Amino acid sequence: MNNAIQQSNVIRFNLDRPHELERGLRQAIANNFDGFSLHYQPQINLQIKSIIGAEALLRWSYKNESIPPSEFIPIAENAGLIVELGNWVLREACKRAFHWNATNLFNQLAFKISVNVSVLQLTDHFPKYVSETLLETRLSPDFLNIEVTESLQISNQQIIGILHILKSLGVSLSIDDFGTGFSCLSMLKNMPFDVIKIDKSFVDGLDQGCESSLSLIEAIVYLSRKHGMSTLAEGVESQNQCEMLTATGCDAVQGYYFSRALPVDEFERFMNTGV
Repeated sequence: MNNAIQQSNVIRFNLDRPHELERGLRQAIANNFDGFSLHYQPQINLQIKSIIGAEALLRWSYKNESIPPSEFIPIAENAGLIVELGNWVLREACKRAFHWNATNLFNQLAFKISVNVSVLQLTDHFPKYVSETLLETRLSPDFLNIEVTESLQISNQQIIGILHILKSLGVSLSIDDFGTGFSCLSMLKNMPFDVIKIDKSFVDGLDQGCESSLSLIEAIVYLSRKHGMSTLAEGVESQNQCEMLTATGCDAVQGYYFSRALPVDEFERFMNTGV
């Protein structure tokens, strides 16, 4: 009987958790984004072996628990909170990137910050918000990269138009997790992307001797370059993966082999030690 009650409580907890997290998200946003922070993962140019930028990744601490983005981001999207949350991320990342570039903290001429944007943010109002944010934070558009996750909606003509407007502002654009959704390599010629991010699932296959993974990466690198785009491989975790990606001509990488995503203080210390 006690076991049945315990199991019932566990099931009820699991069912209630999304609602509890949604309430927590609303409260956190209302309280000036309390509990949210940005971590930064370095991005490394494979040819010159130098850190060229970082991806800003959202983290949320709620009731002394670190809630993974894979759990709270879908809740934020379903609850209609992702635009407000995404705007905060963009603003905070631009502030940080301006500081790093203005102070030349890392002894680099240019340090680019990459920010993930939900497809739900890509409305007609978004380019104006990006422009206003750049003016407010004084960040040059050359130092901002906007990442959009590959999805069926990315081929929507309205969204393609919005991407072109963003590109006209001077920011660069990346398509994230390429190869896992509905896109095909041939569609790249119609897109204003600057960077194709190769999904971790393909990179993992390199250590497993997967010929198809290597062939797909080579194809992505070749066609990206043909269309004037660069490539960045995600989730790199070994020297072997780095060497194989370098051999394919892949331009840049990020992943645990170099560093996990770090809180700002730790990231700045990491940057001052180099790769």
